[in-house]
Amino acid sequence: MKKLITVFFVQFALVISLFGQESKGINFLHNKMWGEALQMAREQNKLIFLDAYTTWCGPCKMLAKNVFTDSKVGEVYNNKFINVKMDMEKDEGLILAKRYEVKAYPTLLFINHRGDVMHRVLGYHDIEEFLELANAATDPTKSTSALNARYNKGDKSPEFLRNYAVILDELGDERAPYVAEEYLMKTKDWKSEENYKFVTDFATNMDSPIFKYVVDNKAFFQEKIGKEGVTKIINNAVSRKYLTSTSGNFQEAEQAFKKFYPENSDQLFQRYKLTFLERQPDFNAYAKEVFSYYNKYPSKDPQELNAIAWEFYEKSDDKSQLKKALKWAETSCKLDKSYYNMDTKCALLYKLGKKSKALAAGKEAIEIAKKIGEDYKETENLIAKINQLK
Repeated sequence: MKKLITVFFVQFALVISLFGQESKGINFLHNKMWGEALQMAREQNKLIFLDAYTTWCGPCKMLAKNVFTDSKVGEVYNNKFINVKMDMEKDEGLILAKRYEVKAYPTLLFINHRGDVMHRVLGYHDIEEFLELANAATDPTKSTSALNARYNKGDKSPEFLRNYAVILDELGDERAPYVAEEYLMKTKDWKSEENYKFVTDFATNMDSPIFKYVVDNKAFFQEKIGKEGVTKIINNAVSRKYLTSTSGNFQEAEQAFKKFYPENSDQLFQRYKLTFLERQPDFNAYAKEVFSYYNKYPSKDPQELNAIAWEFYEKSDDKSQLKKALKWAETSCKLDKSYYNMDTKCALLYKLGKKSKALAAGKEAIEIAKKIGEDYKETENLIAKINQLK
């Protein structure tokens, strides 16, 4: 039986090899082949590269289109790894997502034949970065498993702690700010060119000395990263502290904003309320706050305006709300016309029953998408619905 299995995998590997002669990019095994991949990794003494993706993930699609198809990437990954693509929301993907705690997409895993994760990264990487991942995954001094082992064995050298904190942060690991704090406590000058950006990246905990340092040296950091950058740090830290409560802890949050950023506390607090109400089931209560906020603090960010307009398209059937959302979408288009905000404009016009205007916006969105190579299938589906309007 073992001999038959071995013959099967030799034949399978030959098919993959022959296929690789025609393919320029990575040759993947797809869903339902995890057991086979582990067996191949054992027999060929290779790591498995697992692309943990979902069908709705934009960066996943960009990787598949721009990176996995590259000939240099294909040459390296087909030679070094057993490559597997797995939809984390179906079949074996559901099991693997739970086993490997995959919570963000794309998650890129490098796994040995025993099923142990040796290296792990998140998000989109360009071709050069992706090639470097192959080197890091196979370098026993750079893989995440090796770094975890070094830390657990007591390596607390400043250089190591700094690099380790950055890697943990990229993975969304909750240990990252604590390791960052360990590093900074070993350094003297937090304002140096080497350290100030590191400080702002890890000022995420309202109760941490790193956050307190940013607040106490607000003028310095505003000069370095701008007023908006410091505002974002304070907003994120306070929100992280109080948003998990069922009540929103409005009084405590408001006091925190007044303490840490008195000159901008009202806007920050109002924005915090929006974030909390957005998570609640009463959409109309949230909508009321949204209109109040943007009337008082108009946005000039086209992406922000597009995002809030799209949210109303998805969640509201109230005509007066949709008309206001359409104005945001139109402003977004005026500021920086793109496929995305034109698609939002098209969708809102459709919901408002404006057939001819919706069709015009949809066609323009598709033309933009064609020029930049963006997938416009959803807009085509929407146009089909618009054509059914009377």
